[in-house]
Amino acid sequence: MPFNFKRYLIKVQGGRYYLPVAARLVWFREEHPNWRVETEPLEIDAERGIAIFRARVMDEEGNVLATGTKMETREGFADFIEKAETGAIGRALAVAGFGTQFAPELSEGGVVHPVDTPVTALREREEPPRELRCSDCGTPITEGVYKLSENRYGRPLCANCQKKHTPLAQPRG
Repeated sequence: MPFNFKRYLIKVQGGRYYLPVAARLVWFREEHPNWRVETEPLEIDAERGIAIFRARVMDEEGNVLATGTKMETREGFADFIEKAETGAIGRALAVAGFGTQFAPELSEGGVVHPVDTPVTALREREEPPRELRCSDCGTPITEGVYKLSENRYGRPLCANCQKKHTPLAQPRG
């Protein structure tokens, strides 16, 4: 059964929908149990009260599919170190296509920047994007997986079906 992100959506300031990082992680783990998220502190300065983390989303071969960076301060959050790490994970997952349209941290003034994300933001009252599926088995796939497999295999394939096919000699793009 495909991940039902709708049950995790919450309304935030301005009436926009937000998909919490914990839900993005559940979605990510359900679709790609062999992929991983790695974090690294870029700066932690307890004296100044600042923490900056980078997170990377990686496939089973260790290819980096998306990155996210987040800075937090003690003035913003008492647990600023944990918040910076969680924020970096959320950004990286959103860039990889897990809840991108519900990630206001990727937008400024309600506009999502193409450099930040592989899918278009939803306008209020719009339905979620069409469901993308593997061309072999019909399993639902994310926009990030769709684009990755189109580039590597010339067609949309889920992670399991990708294992059954040989990548193109020259990736598209």
